[in-house]
Parts: sequence; C-alpha cells; structure tokens
Amino acid sequence: MDTPSPLQSAAEKQQGRDAALALLEQARSGLIEHAFTCACLINSQKGSVSATDVWEVLYGQAKLDDNLAHWLKVADPRWMGAVFRESRGWTRVRWEESGSHKRPVAVWTR
Repeated sequence: MDTPSPLQSAAEKQQGRDAALALLEQARSGLIEHAFTCACLINSQKGSVSATDVWEVLYGQAKLDDNLAHWLKVADPRWMGAVFRESRGWTRVRWEESGSHKRPVAVWTR
C-alpha cells in the first residue's frame, strides 16, 4: 500500500481547502450568505473589508437576533473563509494586524 507523501503540492492543498469550504457552504449556507452580504456592504463603503470587519457587524446584529447569536456561538468560526472565496469575486489586497493578539488578517476587495 502506498503511503501519502507528507509534502503536498500547492494544488493539492488548494483542492483540500476548496473541498472543505464547499462543505461549509452547504452546512452553513444561510450564515455564509448573510456574512457575504455584510462583507459586500462594508466593501462598498470602505473600499475593502476583512473578516474582523464582518465579525464586528455580525456580533452587533446578534444582540438583536437570537437566531444569529446562536449560530455565531455554535458554528466553528472557520466558516468565514467561505465568505471570501475567489469564486465569489474577492481579491486579497493585503494583510493587516487585527484582534487582541495582532494576528495577520487578510483584507479583501471586489
């Protein structure tokens, strides 16, 4: 039996990410579409948007929407990656430090 190589090509890694994001789009379609709408609005206002910007809006809305609050609490936060897929028209323009630990966060535009 052949064992998989520990070194994956960039294309194989991208295929794995795409497959994972496609599953998330099915499982969290309503949440992803809502976040996508928020991201588009922020982008139209500021010229760019980050996941941090979208989280801020969603958490603000969740104070008035118990259903949204529930999904933000229970859903694995990696679903946000599905919001900014290239197939949705997004282009990464830069990285910026964000959050309490100043980790790099992608900034997108479309």
